[in-house]
Amino acid sequence: MLLYNGMAFVGDDMRKMKILQKVLESDIFWNYVVANSKPYTSGYYSLNGSNIKNFGAPKFTKAEEEELLRLEDKGAVNQWLSSFYE
Repeated sequence: MLLYNGMAFVGDDMRKMKILQKVLESDIFWNYVVANSKPYTSGYYSLNGSNIKNFGAPKFTKAEEEELLRLEDKGAVNQWLSSFYE
C-alpha cells in the first residue's frame, strides 16, 4: 500500500508502487492537479477522485520502468517523464 497526500493506493507489487510514487511526485502530476482542481482557501489542492480521475499514467516497458526507478533527482524524473506527456 502506498499512502500519498491522503490517498491510498493498494497493490502487492512494490515495484509498481514505486513507479506510481515517482509519477505522483512529478511536476507533471502537480501541474495537472493545479489545472483541474480548485484550491482551498489555504492554498491546498484537493486530490479527490473526481479531480484526478482523468490523469493517465503511461504504460511503460520493462526497460523504461528500470530507467525511471534508477532516477533519483526530481528534475531528472520530471524531464524523463515529460516525453510521455507531450
